[in-house]
Amino acid sequence: MITTVTVLSYEAMRERARHDRIPATACVVSIVDPEEEPIFEEDTERIITLKFHDLDPQWPVDPERDPRPSYVLMNADHAQQIVAHVLKFHEHPERWECLVHCMAGVSRSGAVATFVQRLAGVPAEHFLTQNAGLHPNGYVLKLLMREWTRRRGRGWSRRMSRA
Repeated sequence: MITTVTVLSYEAMRERARHDRIPATACVVSIVDPEEEPIFEEDTERIITLKFHDLDPQWPVDPERDPRPSYVLMNADHAQQIVAHVLKFHEHPERWECLVHCMAGVSRSGAVATFVQRLAGVPAEHFLTQNAGLHPNGYVLKLLMREWTRRRGRGWSRRMSRA
């Protein structure tokens, strides 16, 4: 079962990985911009890496101010990967910490961590104290909730919204 959720920035996670400070009892959701170098060379039983930008399809994009040729939005496949990974450790009988990072450790990782916090029943006060300054990406959280609803049924989403 997941008992703790910690949000980190890219740099903080890279430092932990560099110095072998990722506990054996931690699962990791690593999110990077597609043009950035992943922290982990490959996925393992405990670590998954996803590549998508911190966007919502409803946000305006100004191609004059942002020269990137294309954007990668989070999609249903990403949501399926994240939910499957988190469930594997949430349903495990041992205690697990879930480490989540994105580039800044605020929006995409904030959404994933909020989803994990609600799923695992981590008290909101404890979660917010440990992870101050989050601004979860609503689109990312919506896709995760939609995938969970698809897997488990609608009762969970109502219960989660009250957590």
